[in-house]
Amino acid sequence: MDLVQVGTVHTPYARVADCPRWPWTQSVISTLRIDATYVGCVEGVRAGIRAHVLWWAALADRSVTRRHMAAAGPLTGVMASRGVARPNPIGLTLVDVVAVAADGLSIEVRGMDCVTGSPLLDIKPALTLPTYQ
Repeated sequence: MDLVQVGTVHTPYARVADCPRWPWTQSVISTLRIDATYVGCVEGVRAGIRAHVLWWAALADRSVTRRHMAAAGPLTGVMASRGVARPNPIGLTLVDVVAVAADGLSIEVRGMDCVTGSPLLDIKPALTLPTYQ
């Protein structure tokens, strides 16, 4: 399995402890810098959409398989949590796209929750699905 880094995420967060626990409550703007090789991949991404950003949590502990969801909570498997300490530390963040540079090399987003410099793996538009009853 090979992953390709398509860019870099730039946030105001220098340390993991600085990253917001609930990023959707923050109005902070971050920038997704796209590698020129992959600029064609972002054609059609536009301001006003919501998108899922997949990023690599390079500082995460990959040996973690279980964790406490809350300080006094029960021990659960990492796949029942959103934390990045897990065997494959792929971050997934839902963002609002604020602006896309004309050349496609940078995308401003609201709602990122990773350390600045994190490798960008992918961007996928978020789908709005009907509610089933």
